[in-house]
Amino acid sequence: MVDKKNDINAIKFIDVIKYVLIYMKWCNYFFIFFFIASLLLLYIKVNIILYTLTYLLGGILSISIHEYMHILFIKKITNNSHIRIKINSNHFSIIPCDKVHGYKSILIACSGPIVCFLIAVFLYLIKQWLSLESFFMDLLIFSYACHIFSILPFFKDGSMILKEVIYYLLKGGEKQ
Repeated sequence: MVDKKNDINAIKFIDVIKYVLIYMKWCNYFFIFFFIASLLLLYIKVNIILYTLTYLLGGILSISIHEYMHILFIKKITNNSHIRIKINSNHFSIIPCDKVHGYKSILIACSGPIVCFLIAVFLYLIKQWLSLESFFMDLLIFSYACHIFSILPFFKDGSMILKEVIYYLLKGGEKQ
């Protein structure tokens, strides 16, 4: 498990990719699935290099963009100078060290899923414009589009949104 406090201004996108790779190391079952899928694709003569590139762009890069958007929004809309990065076997979290409540918390929680979904829409429009018929492009679009599901309440982003909305409805206003 990784639990590290970082200066928010010192974190670059490449650092987030490094943390995602650490997180992916925890997800051995995902790598096993990828290896088996690669062998099957090799058996049916699918371009394994293209599949690997799709995995890297769709898997690692999409998660990195998702998490980096949380960092950017924390940096832009709060006065937080530090964040905590938590990684364990079942989740990857970017947590502001200072408390963030209300609409700011909702914006931060929505930022990663919405940006990834917008990238999926952009890739889909490019695919349609260029009239591409590619399983790999579909897989790439799917990997970015799936991030929108993280705003559902049983995922960390969705639980943050739900918590803030419930508090707002019960208390009748913004937290101070």
